[in-house]
Amino acid sequence: MLNQHETDFMEEIERRLSKVRTHLDTKEFPPLEDSDAWYAYMARLKEIQGNFYIDVSFVANLLAKKYLVSHYGLKGYDAAEKPQGAPGIDIEAKLPDGRRFVAEIKSTSPSGQYGLGAKQKDNVEKDLTKLINTKADLKFFFVTETRTFELMKKYKNDPQLAGIMIVLLTTGDEFIA
Repeated sequence: MLNQHETDFMEEIERRLSKVRTHLDTKEFPPLEDSDAWYAYMARLKEIQGNFYIDVSFVANLLAKKYLVSHYGLKGYDAAEKPQGAPGIDIEAKLPDGRRFVAEIKSTSPSGQYGLGAKQKDNVEKDLTKLINTKADLKFFFVTETRTFELMKKYKNDPQLAGIMIVLLTTGDEFIA
């Protein structure tokens, strides 16, 4: 299912995670009171990981591709083509039947005890606004976290979001707002 571009991206993720594993397996934790050593230890992990959220976002994009292939027959989509974090709609493509679709993907884990944190909520609302304002035959809002999916149910009867399909990519659960 992965094309060469996507495979290359996944192999790079695997290389970085192997380096993280090696670092964790071969470097002892410093003494608790040695903040200099702790900083060096943790800074090295951060350096190896790079922008880890980009990797998580890319894999979420692969989950979206898998969903779209299995449910809508999507063909030829390259999840690695658009850089993760780039502005604009996350996915724009055509289905084999000619319908144009757009999608936003959120791999957000709610930071608040009862829901999304303020910044997270702002980002979700920005993404939903992008979907509302984009002309397409089908619109998807993909999420990867069960709690986020449950929180999205409050939008189920929002007339502004009418027709947007909310999908939990890890299970395939979905509903139309």
